[in-house]
Amino acid sequence: MFEAGMFSLKKINQTAVATAVQFRWSIVKNHNMRIVDFNINLKSQIQSVENGYTGRYKVQTRDGKPVRVICWDKKDKRDRPYPIVGLRANDDTEFITTWMEDGKYDSITEFSINDLVLVDTLEPKFKVGDWIADDNGNSYYIFNVSYHIVINGTLEDGYLAERCSSIEQVFISFEDENKYHLWTTADAKEGDVLTNDIGDMCIFKEMLSQDAFYPYCYITKDIITEWDTKWVFTNACCNALWYPHLFKFKPSTRKEKDFFFRLMEASGYEWDKENKTLKRTSKEEKTTIVE
Repeated sequence: MFEAGMFSLKKINQTAVATAVQFRWSIVKNHNMRIVDFNINLKSQIQSVENGYTGRYKVQTRDGKPVRVICWDKKDKRDRPYPIVGLRANDDTEFITTWMEDGKYDSITEFSINDLVLVDTLEPKFKVGDWIADDNGNSYYIFNVSYHIVINGTLEDGYLAERCSSIEQVFISFEDENKYHLWTTADAKEGDVLTNDIGDMCIFKEMLSQDAFYPYCYITKDIITEWDTKWVFTNACCNALWYPHLFKFKPSTRKEKDFFFRLMEASGYEWDKENKTLKRTSKEEKTTIVE
């Protein structure tokens, strides 16, 4: 669940048209689009006749009708001029239409389905399944890339992610994505539980170098038969090195952490999270579990 008070999350019907003024965009027919406000200052990057219809941004109306801009500076002596001229598609027919400099369809209506918006053709920086980190040492797992969802009463495009250190789920807008980077072991903090791409897990202690780090303890698995797996828990005792360039590591999921600490307990150990120490809880050390 999303933390109460953080933001409201609500899926929007793809065919509905938002009529409230506070909604910056309407729902377009193609749900998987990055929609941004129209800005004539971006015209060098907007697909138009001027640049041979190349550029980062496509133009369309709020209700999803494609627009081919053929002129940015039509002469217009009215108090509220309409300098933008384009061909607005409606099924198989295009209609010559004019817009104000800010992309408004008319000067009277505050919000119109015929207003111009921009479609950002740049692919999202991250994808579902990525682990990302910010400069403050927080790590997140992206579980959804969402378009046109309501966040605090405003339509937004971005990522839904779970914070690694808690069950908190957060929204990261596409506008803020450059504040994040793909997680690497350089982002790991002492005490983090990590999992590699073959399923081995460890509690991270410290980096020895860019290519190696020390764990406090770890579990590895061996295949006994086609149906059985033997898991081995090992107290690293500061003499084991793991190599992130050989196996890809990531922060462990809640399910993986639960399994790791159950195996630790069954092996006669417990982890003191506050003091970052591994303690023996049993004289008899059990080192295997068959799953």
